[in-house]
Amino acid sequence: MVRLTCPRRMPDFTTKITLTLKGNTMIKLIKKGLLLTTIFAIQSLYAGTTPRIDLYGLKGKVQFKELKVFGSDKSKIQLARWKWVKGDSYALATFAGLQVNTWTQVGLKFTPTSTGKVRLLILGQPERNREGIIYFDNLEVKGAELFNQDFEEIDPSRKLPILWKRQNIKKNVETLAGYSREYKKNGNISALVHHDSRLFQTIEVEKDKPVIIEVWVYFKS
Repeated sequence: MVRLTCPRRMPDFTTKITLTLKGNTMIKLIKKGLLLTTIFAIQSLYAGTTPRIDLYGLKGKVQFKELKVFGSDKSKIQLARWKWVKGDSYALATFAGLQVNTWTQVGLKFTPTSTGKVRLLILGQPERNREGIIYFDNLEVKGAELFNQDFEEIDPSRKLPILWKRQNIKKNVETLAGYSREYKKNGNISALVHHDSRLFQTIEVEKDKPVIIEVWVYFKS
């Protein structure tokens, strides 16, 4: 019996996928040259891309409470504790465990502690050895005003949806965040992002007025 363990790095923990092959099954796979193919197939099955929505209360002037998230059993939202973040002014919502090659609606809810500006970012979790491109479409915000929510209005010169801005966190990013005509939930266009190149827009929020964000996401296997 041979036991194969395939580690997969995740933001907060390490998941191990174990495959056990016995007797003639392993021998047949080796003879057919399928052993590595089997391992890689299992890895790809569990190495799902994870969409993410970040909220940043600019300069720490807006902080967040009553955080909720939906999308899958593995979705979660948490406050960042980075050194440069003031108080509870940065929240990350991650939507793990979603089905690949399928449009899925996800969302979150928060209540701002004061009136001010919040940067809303759409992106993906970091991935090893690939960008992990994600498509966002039909983004809807209740409790605040967001422009060009369906990404249909395009600025060709900037290669971006109008009123959305791009943020690259690395130099020489292979695929820049922007838009796609190939994958869309409705209309003709969706937003295209990944961890190293994301899109954002700033919204105005009111103290103690709940904000709900809903969006459809899609990624390939």
